[in-house]
Amino acid sequence: MNQSRALMGLAGVLALVAPLLTVPVGSASAFVDIQCKFTTSNLKWKDSTTRSSYAVPGANATAAWHATPTAIVLTQVSSGANISVADGNFGPTTFDGVTFKTCQNGYNTTGAVSWWNRQYTDGYASVVRKSLMVHEVGHALGLGDVDANSCVNVPIMQEDTATRWTACLRQIPQPDDINGINFLY
Repeated sequence: MNQSRALMGLAGVLALVAPLLTVPVGSASAFVDIQCKFTTSNLKWKDSTTRSSYAVPGANATAAWHATPTAIVLTQVSSGANISVADGNFGPTTFDGVTFKTCQNGYNTTGAVSWWNRQYTDGYASVVRKSLMVHEVGHALGLGDVDANSCVNVPIMQEDTATRWTACLRQIPQPDDINGINFLY
């Protein structure tokens, strides 16, 4: 009987104290699922760039996702791609990269096109273009933007290039990104 009361008392104390022990979520569980993934993890990608200075970072970006410990397999094709990597000049917008896709019932229905906005990215080094495209391909795969608070836990899905690359030097998927893909696929 005394053990039962002690356990009930402990449970009550934990119920009161637990909210006070809550700490901010670390990057290992901070990925954002944008509710739009492919029906398969075996995907095809196409280089739709118009300049050679974008082709290599595009290939390196898809290779970075292909190399992760996830179910994602990205194979380059010349037609019939799920994901296209492209460069274009969208003018002075608020973005240096963008991914377009159509989703229905949580699934990508048309494929995705991940773009560099040359208005800004023509001035980027190749490694910064790679970082940006790894980020955009993450959107194509179904991950959303994250706003991390320090370089210790900044994933590739960090929403801004200034933090993701300039401050934190991220150019490949990080543990949080990989956890997100493993959750989705």
